[in-house]
Formats: sequence, C-alpha cells, structure tokens
Amino acid sequence: MSILSRPRSFFAFFFPLFMGLLLLLIFWGAADYYQNKKSLDNQSASLMSMQSVLGKIQSEFSLSRQIESSFRLLLDTFRSLDSHDSVTGQQISELYSQCMPKDLAKHCKLWLFARSGKNFSLVEQSPFVTSKKGAMTRVFSSLVDLADSTSEEGSARSRERFIAGIFGENSVPQYLASERCGRLTPVIFEGRQHYLYWQKFEENGQCNGGFLAVFPGIFIENKQIALKRLANKLFAESSGNIVVAFAGPPELQAQFPPIWPDRVATQSAPRTILQNSIEKLAHG
Repeated sequence: MSILSRPRSFFAFFFPLFMGLLLLLIFWGAADYYQNKKSLDNQSASLMSMQSVLGKIQSEFSLSRQIESSFRLLLDTFRSLDSHDSVTGQQISELYSQCMPKDLAKHCKLWLFARSGKNFSLVEQSPFVTSKKGAMTRVFSSLVDLADSTSEEGSARSRERFIAGIFGENSVPQYLASERCGRLTPVIFEGRQHYLYWQKFEENGQCNGGFLAVFPGIFIENKQIALKRLANKLFAESSGNIVVAFAGPPELQAQFPPIWPDRVATQSAPRTILQNSIEKLAHG
C-alpha cells in the first residue's frame, strides 16, 4: 500500500462515520428545538388561558355583572331574530329560560311589556310576573318617556314622582331612565333593598316593549354566591380542566373558608395544593 493510499483509506473509512455523527447531531438539535418550541407554545397557550380566566373573573366578579351578562345574551339573541314585531311572549319566555340560569331566575321578578297602540300592556306569560300590573306598566312607560329627551317638563315631573313612589325617593328617576337602562341599580321596593334592571326593545328608533326585573338586595350583595357561581362556571366552560378557587390567608379561613367548584370541593388533593400555595404566599 502506497503512502497516498493510506489517507484515502482513512478518509473513506471515517467520512461516513463523520457524516453519520453530523446528521445525528443535527437530528438531536432539531428534536431539542422542536421540543423547546412545543414547551414554549404550551406555556404561551397556558398563559393566554390564564389571562382569559382572569379577564372573566374581573368582568364577572359580582352577581350584578353575571346577571347583566345573562341579560345581554338575552338581548343579543332577541336582536338576532328576523322580525321583532312577530315575536310572541312565549318566544321571549323561551329565550329568557335559555339565557338566564335557573339559580338566578328563581330570585328574579320580571315584568314583560309590549306596545299596544300608543301605550304599553303587560304580557301575561309564565314565568313573568303579573302582579302590580297597572303600577309596573306605568313605571315602564314613565322610564321610556323620561329616557326621551323631548318629553314635556310637566309630564316628566309627574312620571318622576310616580317612579320615586315605587322605587324610593333616592331612586333619582331621571338618572334611572337616562343612564341606568341595562344596568342593575339599587332601589327600595316594597320597603326593602332591591336591585332594578330595566331594558327596552327598540327597532327603527321606536320602543316596541321591554321589561323590568327586580332582585332582592340581600341576594345581589352576597359575595360568596357570586364567587361560587363564577368558580362553577369557569370549571364547566373548561370541561373540568381549569379549577379556580377563591381563598383568603390561613388566619381567616375559619371565618372565610375557600370557595371551590362544587365538583371538586370534596376532593382532598386540590385542597392540599391550595393550602400549600396559600402558605407559600403568606410567607413570601
């Protein structure tokens, strides 16, 4: 074997090994890159999911916001119908049952109204309330008229006095009519604290009807009910993948126990994880 043939043999022997090693390193590098990318994508998705959950908690922290959200869904569904003029009380009743959760609806007294010529009339359809028919029809009509800036001053004062007689002297009828449509507002109803939500159905600038809804103040202001509903809702929307719990520091847990989704409240593992997290936060 000549001197020149040895390098050639050496090259011919080691070159495939070198190329194989190089391809193996490239493969490992690519696998590591894609693994890291997948991990980053998962972290990014988790972060976006957490931001979405936090956004829902902030926007629906109170029962007021949760109820308003349900009514907005009802209104959006109603507005999506082809013709509002042909909508019946039965159809609105079905929409109400679909959009308003049962645990909220059972605390709600809702009067539904439809335009009848120049006036409004009460729709006597279950589950809507039919008591105080004349008074509540006049309240709704007065709110609609006060919301119209062209109403005469004399008639406006008469309507304000009537609304104040039903919902208390501090209800500020003009503000209630012009600014609080579609918002829960504290009022005095039947001598006790309540919250009023009123809304009108409009098409081509004309009010064709609407409703008044009244909730007990003691229910609306119960923060534990609001947080429990929110925890259950987020758990259900994520198909059980997201468990949200609301808890205070360990020193206050006897007076304010942690609030869990109902389906995980009896499981020991989530409670242990939460307790450990609380203790870490408490000790910095």
